Amino acid sequence: MTRRHRTPRQASLHMTPFATFIYNALTMGVIFPWVFVVGSATSPDGSLYQGILIAIALQVPLTVSYAFLATAMPSMGGDYTYQRRILGQGAAFVIVFSGFVLWVLEWLALSGWMLVSLGISPLLLSLGVTYHLSVLIHWGLTINQPLDATLISIVASGLATVLLVRRFSGYLTMQYALFYLTLAASAIMIGLLALATPDQFFARLNHFATPITGNTHFVATIYHLATQLGWHSAHGTHFGETLAIAPIAWMNLQWCTYSVEQGTEVTPTGMFRINLAVMLGPLFFIGLLLAGLAYVETHTVTLRFLSAYARVYTQKPLVLPLRPFPGIFALVLTRQPWLIVILAMGFIANSFQIFANSYIGITRIIAVMADDGLLPRWLAERHPRFHTFHNAHLVYFLAGVLWILLYNFDPVWIRNTLGVALANGYVFVASAGVSAVWMPYRQLGIDHVFRT
Repeated sequence: MTRRHRTPRQASLHMTPFATFIYNALTMGVIFPWVFVVGSATSPDGSLYQGILIAIALQVPLTVSYAFLATAMPSMGGDYTYQRRILGQGAAFVIVFSGFVLWVLEWLALSGWMLVSLGISPLLLSLGVTYHLSVLIHWGLTINQPLDATLISIVASGLATVLLVRRFSGYLTMQYALFYLTLAASAIMIGLLALATPDQFFARLNHFATPITGNTHFVATIYHLATQLGWHSAHGTHFGETLAIAPIAWMNLQWCTYSVEQGTEVTPTGMFRINLAVMLGPLFFIGLLLAGLAYVETHTVTLRFLSAYARVYTQKPLVLPLRPFPGIFALVLTRQPWLIVILAMGFIANSFQIFANSYIGITRIIAVMADDGLLPRWLAERHPRFHTFHNAHLVYFLAGVLWILLYNFDPVWIRNTLGVALANGYVFVASAGVSAVWMPYRQLGIDHVFRT
C-alpha cells in the first residue's frame, strides 16, 4: 500500500453511531436563524414551517445517496474521495476545495457571530432587564461591536483547535453535553412560545425593549419602520412564497451528512443501514424540530409582525439593538433566571460545536488532498503523540482568524453570509446528485451496498 492511501486512513479515534447522529444533528444548527429572518423578510406571505417541511422532503433523496456513497466507499475525506473516484481528481479538487475548504472558513466567522449575538449578548440583556442592571444591558449591547466580537471569536476558535488537536476523545465526551444543552434550550424555546398568546408577547416585548432602547412603543415602531421600507402586511399563506422558503431552510438541513468527511473514523464502517440512520435520523429530528419552532413562533409572534421585524432587520440592521431571532423572542417571555441561563447556554453550546465541526471535517479533507499531492504533504502528517492532523488544524485556524477579521471589520464581507449555503450546497449536489448517479456506471461497489 502506498503512502498516498495510508496516512489519512489511520483513524485516531472512532465515533459510535449515536455519537455520529449527535455530530450531524448539531452540525445542522437548530439555532441558525436564517430561515426565520430571511424567509420572513423575503416571503412575508409564505409559511415558514411548511417551507421547512418541503426542504426536508427535498433533502431525503440526497441523504439516501450519501448513505450509498458512504457504504460503497468508506474512506476519510468524504465528498472529495467520492468525487475523486467518480468524477476525477481535478474536478473533485476544484469543487470541494472551493465549496468546502474555502467557504467553511465563513462558518468559523459565523460561529463567533452566533456565539455573541445568539448567546452572550441575549444572556446579558435578559439578566440586565430582569435584575434592572443597566451595566449588564450596556455590556449586552457593546459586546456586539466588531472588536469584542472578533476577540471572542478568535478565543473560541483557538480553544476548539487546541481541544481537537490534544484531546479529540475529550471533544467527543463534551459533544454529549453540547447536544443535551442545545436540546434543553430548544425545548424551553418552543415551550415558552407555545404557551404565550400574541397579546402577551407584544406586551412583554415592549416591556423588555424599554430599558434597552428607551422606546416604550417598540412594536409600533417596528411596524412604522417596516412600512417605510415598503413592507406590506401578510394576508395569508401563498404557495409560491412558501416554496421560496425551502432553499433557505436547506442551509440548515444540508448538513445532515457531514460525518462522511471522517469516513473510517465512524463505526461500523461500510454498513448501509447504519449510514442511513446516522444521516436520515438527524434530518428528520432537527428538521421537524425547526418546523415545530417555526409553527409556534408564527402563532405567538404572528406572521405579520415577524415579517415586518425581519424586513427592518435585513435592510436596516443598525437601527435594531434587538434582533428578530426565535431565541430572543423566547427570552422576552420569561424572567426566570434559570430559564434564561439554560436558553443562552444552549445557544453558546451549539455555536461552539459549529467551530469544532468546521475543523473536524475540513482537516480530514485537507489531509487526503495533501496525501494526494494536491496540497503540501506536511498537512497530512499526524502529531506523534496525539495522532491528530495538527498541521492542518493550525493552518486552518490561522486562515479562520483572517476570515473572522474580514467578517467583523469589512462591511461588505458580511453580505457573503447566505452565499455560504450556495457554495456548500454545490458540493453536496456534486456528490449526491452527480457522483451517486454516475457510481453504478463506474462499478464502485454498488452490490456491497445492497448486501448491507
